Amino acid sequence: MLFRPQDIRSIATQINAGAVGVFPCDTLFGIVGRFDETVLTKIRSIKGKSQHASLLALIPHKGWISRLCAPLSSAQSTLVNTQWPGPVTFVFDAHPNPLLSINDMGSIGLRYPEFLPLNMLLDAVDYPLFSTSVNLSGQPAILDPNEMDETLLSQLDFCYKDVFPMHQQPSTVMDLRCTPFQCLRSGVSLSL
Repeated sequence: MLFRPQDIRSIATQINAGAVGVFPCDTLFGIVGRFDETVLTKIRSIKGKSQHASLLALIPHKGWISRLCAPLSSAQSTLVNTQWPGPVTFVFDAHPNPLLSINDMGSIGLRYPEFLPLNMLLDAVDYPLFSTSVNLSGQPAILDPNEMDETLLSQLDFCYKDVFPMHQQPSTVMDLRCTPFQCLRSGVSLSL
């Protein structure tokens, strides 16, 4: 894995100024942007998603859980501490006073990744990032950056493809709002 830290710092500067683009995540290439309302609207528009469709947020550290989610139960905390950092997305009840309302269901999907280029980007931005697969809504996720849709790419501010994602498959998504917890999508294997 060869990448230049100065390239990542440059992308972080763009993201903090509102840019949206492609970046290799721990799971797949993702369309990423800062966790704010304007960026959320922009990503939904680029992807052709409903203005009510959910996106997950990548967090730079676990300290963001208490800022974005309702208080966790001991069972939730145990699972989070067992699986994170890693390629697992957890769906939580959103904080009663969220930084922004990202869907109408009162929930939020978070992932705390473990992939050096992405962690460097998150540290440089020092704020959560929205992330979604690189594809138009309803289409399969792109694994090869050379197959990215030109119409989609033309709407983005950057495309960093010097490094490939670690897993080349989507994250596993677990709903922690119910008991027992429910797997919403099987992806990268969990280490239970």
